Amino acid sequence: MDSRLPSAWTLVQQTEIQTNEALKKIYYQIVTESNKFFIWGKKLSLCIENIKDQSFLKTMRKIPYHHLEKINLLNVSHRSIKKIKFLLEEGIRINADSLVFEANNLSRVTAYLNLIIKISYKISHLICLEELIMNELQLKRILFAYKHVKVLQFSQCIFSLPKVPDFTKCLEGTSIKGICLANCEGRDYNDWINEPQKFENLIEGFSNSDLKDSLQEIDLWYFCELKLDFVKEVLSKHGFGHVEVLGNFDH
Repeated sequence: MDSRLPSAWTLVQQTEIQTNEALKKIYYQIVTESNKFFIWGKKLSLCIENIKDQSFLKTMRKIPYHHLEKINLLNVSHRSIKKIKFLLEEGIRINADSLVFEANNLSRVTAYLNLIIKISYKISHLICLEELIMNELQLKRILFAYKHVKVLQFSQCIFSLPKVPDFTKCLEGTSIKGICLANCEGRDYNDWINEPQKFENLIEGFSNSDLKDSLQEIDLWYFCELKLDFVKEVLSKHGFGHVEVLGNFDH
């Protein structure tokens, strides 16, 4: 037996994972066969691009109902998208508070959109999308699918919005209290520094929806290149003056 197994079980005991036979089998495979997957605490992380054998995914179907704090789908490529469709199968009874979906490089959301939307019913608190390019229609579909969550995060994403978007219908009755736009302002992404109107268009689109009543904070993340005064001015102009602005504005 692999010498790493006892420490893995110590980790399980510390974090109080349910140690039924299905999870024991999965944990045994993780520590003896590879580090492609790990489940600890109540978190499931899948580094998708490194998954070579499908037997492990088949094993996942044997897990009884399990509610996790977070599911991380990392390094997802166009080629590997099929490998995680198992999460949508009727036999996979895993729900989570949060989902992080990370493309393996900056990519159009098109290939991933259906899966991102179909898995939305399993996520209750936070959705984080990373390294994705989306147009207005695609963004609307994502907003509609996740309008029930509390926090909506886009990290290093590009929004192709040539005009003020209309989010009225897709955010009707939304529960979203927080929006995070992590590193979306940079020159390699939306370049809101040199084209501030693009940022204002996005905020104005949000303001014409029920998000105006539910939103409590907007997070621009660490080392935001936008000026805090500008962000507050845009928010106030479009009826979000009550919204708390978070982030590291070092200028």
